[in-house]
Formats: sequence, C-alpha cells, structure tokens
Amino acid sequence: MLQRLIQYYGAGSFASLALAIVMWILGRADLHDAIGVDLEPKLTLEWVISQMVFGGIAGFLFIIPFKFEGFKKVALIALFPALFMWFYVFPQIHGDGYFGLDEGNLMPLVEYLYQLAWAAIAAAFMKGGRS
Repeated sequence: MLQRLIQYYGAGSFASLALAIVMWILGRADLHDAIGVDLEPKLTLEWVISQMVFGGIAGFLFIIPFKFEGFKKVALIALFPALFMWFYVFPQIHGDGYFGLDEGNLMPLVEYLYQLAWAAIAAAFMKGGRS
C-alpha cells in the first residue's frame, strides 16, 4: 500500500512539474494574454515546488475507486483540484474572486483545462509505472 501511495504522490508531483513548465512557456508566448487571461507564471523554485507539492497531494485523488476508467475518470479527478482553485485559492489566497474571474472571463476554463492536463499526465505516468 505504501508503494502505491508513493506512486500516486510521485505521479501527481511529476505531472505538476511538467504542467508548470508548459504554463510558463505558454505565458512567455503570450497565449494567456491573447485569450484575455491575466496569468503570467514565474518559473521560480518556490512556485515550482509549491506546484509539485500541491500536485503530489492531489495525486492521492487517484485512490478513489470510480466505476469507470479512462478519460471520464481523468476528467472527474481534474474537477477536484479545479474546485479547490476556484473556491479557495483564487478568492482567498490570490484575491481574484471566485473562479478567478478577476483574472479574465476564461480563467475558469483555462484552470480546468490545466487541471485536466495535470490529471492526464499523472494517469499516464502511473499507467507507465505499473509492472
């Protein structure tokens, strides 16, 4: 069981590292500005580590037994960290209002798509790590 917990945490952390780099690249390419979202991640050690810790903890969501697999499972798992961001991080920590709407009207969608990418990367990493 401990090995599986480590696998969930590691997959979530790895997926967050990959996603942090992608978010930074898209921010540098001004894609966020092009769609009207004020999101400019800074590739700092503090930010990357916080992303990896959050992603590792969120990786434990894969413990939940769902009656379905594949994309449906990934889409549902992605909803949990998105809800946390929409209803806690954006309004309480960043002061960006619920759903992060102060950062742009498409921010809720952008956040969910990033969480969907995180969950897909984590799921693929776990599937590849099974023996």
